[in-house]
Parts: sequence; C-alpha cells; structure tokens
Amino acid sequence: MSMSNNKEQQTPESLAERIIGGDRRALARAITLLENGAPQANRIVSLLHQNADLNKARFIGITGPPGAGKSTLSNALVTCLRKRGEKA
Repeated sequence: MSMSNNKEQQTPESLAERIIGGDRRALARAITLLENGAPQANRIVSLLHQNADLNKARFIGITGPPGAGKSTLSNALVTCLRKRGEKA
C-alpha cells in the first residue's frame, strides 16, 4: 500500500486511537491535519478530549509573532522534560 493511500484511509477515530496508544507518527499526522485546517481535525481533537486523562496530561499553547522564540522555548521545555524521563 502506498503512503498516500495509507493517509487517505486514516479515520479520525483510528488516528485518535493510535495517538492515545502513544504512536508519535499518528500524532504528527494529526498535527499536520490541524495546521492545514483539514475538516477531520476537529473530530480528532474532540475524540482526544473525550479520552484524555486530565490527571496525567498537560497541555500548553505557545503563541507569538515570527521570531519571538516560540521554537526555542518549546525545544528547551522538551529537552528539560526528557531529561526528567518524561514524554513530550
């Protein structure tokens, strides 16, 4: 099966299930769908919210204009979390 066919067959439900299971490729795909404004992106977010263990999961948003340091900050946060043995 080609990569494009595989992407076309990924339903919001299957992506959400894979994300919940820790599949980073599924998470990357969902982020791409969100960034591109794909119609199924809202369904994925809804499914993830329904299944989120809010006692374990933490969500943050980083916004700002180009060049403000968003990527630098997020890279530093991820590095710090991983040094502590956590996932990000």
